[in-house]
Amino acid sequence: MENQVQKLKWRIESLEEDLKEHRDVVKLYQTLTRDKAIYVNTYYRDCDGVESYYSYKFTDLDDYFRQKRFFFEQEFEGSHSWDVVAPRDAYKELEQGNFGQGWDIQ
Repeated sequence: MENQVQKLKWRIESLEEDLKEHRDVVKLYQTLTRDKAIYVNTYYRDCDGVESYYSYKFTDLDDYFRQKRFFFEQEFEGSHSWDVVAPRDAYKELEQGNFGQGWDIQ
């Protein structure tokens, strides 16, 4: 009986994760429909304190998921983020780039 209860708890957790993923995809479809694109701001900071800020625009969900998967497959040395944002909140061209005291940063 105890084993069955644990299996049911795992199944509930799995279904809750699936539900969250489906809700996230629905939000992406809504964003794509409303804004005609999905805007993403990325950030990461390496061990030398160099910070990188970039913004991307996706008009295709396959491209979005491919880039997101690629982003999270990187071996980041510090904090990082991938945030879907409104078009007005996407980084402007002058706000994008690498900033800090790294070896090649001017």
